[in-house]
Amino acid sequence: MADLKLEFKRLGEDWVLLRFGHAICDETTERVRQAYVSMQALDFVCECIPTYTDLAIRPRGEALLWGGEEWRMLISSSTQERQLAPGRLIEMPVRFAHLDDDAFDLQSYSQQIGLSIDATIAKLLATEFKVAMIGFLPGMPYFSGLPEHLHLPRRQHLATAVPGTFAIGGQQAGFLPNQTLTGWWRLGATDASIFTLEREPQGLFQIGDRVRLLRAD
Repeated sequence: MADLKLEFKRLGEDWVLLRFGHAICDETTERVRQAYVSMQALDFVCECIPTYTDLAIRPRGEALLWGGEEWRMLISSSTQERQLAPGRLIEMPVRFAHLDDDAFDLQSYSQQIGLSIDATIAKLLATEFKVAMIGFLPGMPYFSGLPEHLHLPRRQHLATAVPGTFAIGGQQAGFLPNQTLTGWWRLGATDASIFTLEREPQGLFQIGDRVRLLRAD
């Protein structure tokens, strides 16, 4: 990241925000992941939280006084020294058929993007997603890598999603760990446990994981 450009902002007294870009794309997501892994290894970084484009950091000691240039130099040098291996590959079985029409939107979604249901499913199965961030719900993965022709603005009205729902909203995709209201298009469901208190780690996904969907019906 010798040519790294980032924006710096203070978040109160204890946090700083580093912005690596303004749009969801694989290049920015990977830069955030590299910085996230590097910062976690530093003893003066208490906590860091990645998003698609940003990294929030809670430092201590002298690093609390640093400005944007000090953070840029640190991240540039630390990421040059660290070559990340590809993330784990997680294959997720997803049911697309025999679903309650009131609880899923596969037919409506397919019509609006101009594909048959079978073609929509084939496109999803051919896509390798990457976990860019985790949030909103405990353990909920947000995926990057959704092909542009599968982007669709969110639903106009919220609807209930059952636990394990695979859904798409705009250019984002992911699994909803538990029942919730959502404006995303509910396309399928997995029986895998996305998040549970009885497991360590409690969340199934980690930042940087590669994810492929497998048809389970």
